[in-house]
Amino acid sequence: MRLFPANDYYQDDTDVLRSISDPEDLRRHPPGAVAAMKLAIHQMTFSGLGSRAGGAMSDRLSRYKADRLNSKIEACHEILSSVRLRYGTCTCLDFEQMFEPGKAVFYLDPPYYQAGPALYQFLFVQEDHARLARLLRTETRPWLLSYDDHPLIHHLYGGWSRIESVGVGYSINGCGRKTELLIFNTA
Repeated sequence: MRLFPANDYYQDDTDVLRSISDPEDLRRHPPGAVAAMKLAIHQMTFSGLGSRAGGAMSDRLSRYKADRLNSKIEACHEILSSVRLRYGTCTCLDFEQMFEPGKAVFYLDPPYYQAGPALYQFLFVQEDHARLARLLRTETRPWLLSYDDHPLIHHLYGGWSRIESVGVGYSINGCGRKTELLIFNTA
């Protein structure tokens, strides 16, 4: 069996993914190709950091197992094909535009505040975190938000929402547990 040549593709795919800084940039690349690059990069990097990783794992250590990955993709396709998306498509709209009247339960997973710059190609600036908190403060429908445990997040959500600390296992920078926050309204 020939091993997946992770190092042969890592740099080229990473360069393409890092060149995408705006939704308009996606017009230069077929969405399926971008998705395949992101998935491959995620699978071949330590801790799944993708284009934010320092490089590919060695071919022997790669988590890329085509048969297992195909099975996961098929299972996800089956689940996601039953989901009704807004206007029948995924969107790059600002999160504020997704709050419209109607019945819904929201789960939000914004970019981490402290670790965001190291993890995400697209992240929130401090004003985005504050804007989300302001929007959720007036939301009457049930919502759940996950965040990294940082004093600013406690400041933004403390006193008007419930904040629960939970221990989560991580493999980035070695195995261990970190505290994350689950924040929710009492609606």
